[in-house]
Amino acid sequence: MRRISIYFLIIFCTIIKAQDNLVLVKLQNGKNVKGIIVQGGGPGDHYVRIKKRNQKTVDIYMDEVEHIYKGTGSVTLQIKDKKGIPIDAPLIKVQDAGDRNGESIELQETSYDDFPIGNYYITVSKEGYFTESKKLKVALGKETSIDFKLSFQCNICGHPSSSLGEPCQNCIRDGKTPEMMIDKYRRFNTFKKMTVAGTSVLGITSAYLAYSSSKNYDLYKTAESDADNYRRKVEFADTHKVTSLVTSSLLLALTGYFQWQEKKIQKQLRSFEQ
Repeated sequence: MRRISIYFLIIFCTIIKAQDNLVLVKLQNGKNVKGIIVQGGGPGDHYVRIKKRNQKTVDIYMDEVEHIYKGTGSVTLQIKDKKGIPIDAPLIKVQDAGDRNGESIELQETSYDDFPIGNYYITVSKEGYFTESKKLKVALGKETSIDFKLSFQCNICGHPSSSLGEPCQNCIRDGKTPEMMIDKYRRFNTFKKMTVAGTSVLGITSAYLAYSSSKNYDLYKTAESDADNYRRKVEFADTHKVTSLVTSSLLLALTGYFQWQEKKIQKQLRSFEQ
């Protein structure tokens, strides 16, 4: 485990100021001695002399000492996903619990031997997961472990998902996955081509029927015989000309609708690429 940065200790020095001289000596036999260092305890010293709260002093050989906590405790963060798999390189921030509007410090490690005593809020986040915050209390010489289990976040709508980087069931049901949207785009594109072709054919048909109606009407007016036949041709052309025009207008509207859907899907697909 690594020691917390000097910068972090400076930020939170006001929290431990009143307990700067208080230490806890953790012995290798599992016992603890709490008090104030009177002598020794540094690198190269053979022993440390501790004055306990009852004012008695005790000398401890350094080879019997496992660790000396000077206004600190040890902290270990366990950060996993809902499946119990450790999360690599999460963003960890710590903030003094007594000042939620104060500055937060980013932690680079998940384990510290000497963490300043006090109360904190620990916030863990990472892309693809929901952010989680927990309260942490660090006591002198105590080993504190705190577990985080981050939930997966849907990469489309941001709602809970069952797996990392996967869409939720609602997005799958509504066809919002990239694969489904590409398939939908292709279908709209095919429909648009069909309506464009249909509009063109009906437009040509309407023009031909208008020509046929005009021509047969002229023949009807000058016909000395077979006038009824020309009249029926005029009526047939006029009726189907109107039908063709109406149908062509509907197909043209559908073409516009399919074009709008294509652009809408293209915009959504571009958002996935960003």
